Amino acid sequence: MPITTLAEIKLNLNITDTTYDSRITQLRPGIEKELFTTCRRYFNNKPRIYYVSNSIAFVDGSPPTITDTNSWFIESYFTAGYDILIEGSKYNSYKIFTLGTVAAATLTLTETDYTLAAEAADWSVKISMLNYPKDLPKIIADMIWETMKQKSSGGISSESYMGQSVSYDTRSKYSRNLQDRINQYTLIGIS
Repeated sequence: MPITTLAEIKLNLNITDTTYDSRITQLRPGIEKELFTTCRRYFNNKPRIYYVSNSIAFVDGSPPTITDTNSWFIESYFTAGYDILIEGSKYNSYKIFTLGTVAAATLTLTETDYTLAAEAADWSVKISMLNYPKDLPKIIADMIWETMKQKSSGGISSESYMGQSVSYDTRSKYSRNLQDRINQYTLIGIS
């Protein structure tokens, strides 16, 4: 599940028509990945749900699936529509997938930017449902809006936006205000 949807982005930006729909839809996945990269995290510090097993296998079919002979996915409260992060896998670690359907022994995934590599049950694998901060959808909406405005800004260093004064840092892709909001979630470390 994406962090935010087209409808939520439009609501956050007070957009009521369909003029920008295709551009927003095109930008959203890349902006979300950029946020993960910039912040150096997947926002799963406190995952809602996680499951660890050494009987998890990955099947690269159409659709791709994750299977577990222990059949504990439903009892572990995995829910369709949520993003999951894989850790401890030989080929699929640190990839994010969206759950399409959940059965006792099978997690069926939806279309994703990552490819699921086939892998037999052999390792102790951890699957976590990601838990995002509540203001992340608004941050992503603002990142999308500022990205769309960049080509038309013509070197403007400040402007009024939705009744607020906005100043742009020429060293950054985003306004100072937005960069500060992004930075509050950035893990400190070596990049």
